[in-house]
Amino acid sequence: MDAQFHYGRVLACGIGVQKNLGEAAEYYEKAAKAGHDQAKNNLGRLLEKGWVGVEPNLSRAAELYKDAADKGNMNAQFNYGSALACGIGVQKNSAEAVRYYEMAAKQGWLEAQVILGLLYKRGDGVVKDELRAAELFRDAADKGNMNAQFNYGRVLAYGNGVQKNLAEAAKYYEKAAKQGHDQAKNNLGILLEKGWVGVEPNLSRAAELYKDAANNGNKDAQFNCGYILAYGKGVQKNLAEAVRYYEMAAKQGHETAQEALDRLQPKK
Repeated sequence: MDAQFHYGRVLACGIGVQKNLGEAAEYYEKAAKAGHDQAKNNLGRLLEKGWVGVEPNLSRAAELYKDAADKGNMNAQFNYGSALACGIGVQKNSAEAVRYYEMAAKQGWLEAQVILGLLYKRGDGVVKDELRAAELFRDAADKGNMNAQFNYGRVLAYGNGVQKNLAEAAKYYEKAAKQGHDQAKNNLGILLEKGWVGVEPNLSRAAELYKDAANNGNKDAQFNCGYILAYGKGVQKNLAEAVRYYEMAAKQGHETAQEALDRLQPKK
C-alpha cells in the first residue's frame, strides 16, 4: 500500500521517471483501495482537477476527500472543506465546510485557518465574529503564512475586530509583500504614499511596490502605478507610461482606471 502511494507520487511529480498523471492515478487508486488516506486525497485532487491523462470526476473526488477526512487526514479535511464551500462534487454547505476547515486548522493547516478567518469575517456558515477572524489571521500570520499576514494587515488597517493600527498593518503587509503577495505590496504602497498616522511616508518605496505588483498583474497596483506616473509622485512624471498602466488596469475591469484614461485621453 505505501509503495503504491509513493510510486504514484513519483509518477505525479516526475521524480526519476517521466511524469504521468494517468499512471499516478492508477497507483493512487490501488493504494486508496487498500485504505491509504493520503492516496485517497491525492487521487481526489487528480479527479477534481482533471489534469492531463485523468478524466475529471468531481463527485468521486468529494467522496475520496470525505473518506480520508473523516479518518483524520489533514489535507483531505481542507480539500473536503473547500469542496463543501464551493459546491464542488457535493451540495454547497458552508456550515459543514467550516466544520472540516476547523478540523484541518486544529492539526496545524495554516491555510485552513485563513479561510476560516474569512468565513468568520463574513459570517458565512458561522455567526459573524470579526474578533475570532482577527485571532485566526494573527495566529497563522505569526507562523509565517503569507495570506494570513495580508489579511491580518487588512483587519488592522480597517479596525475589523481589532483596534485600528496603521503602523502594525504596514508591518504585516511588509511581511506578506516580502513573500510575494502582490495585493499586500499594493496596500503597503498606499500606506507609504499617503503617510497616514503611524506610517512614515516613502514615495519612492511606494512607487517600487506598485510597479512590482503591477508588473505581476495586480490591477489595483496597475492603477496606482498609473496615478503616480501621471502626477510624478515618487517617480518622474511620464504620461505615456501612466496611460500604459491605466490601460492594463482598465482591461482587468478597474473602473477608476478607465475614468483616469478618459481624463488623460479625452475623446475628440
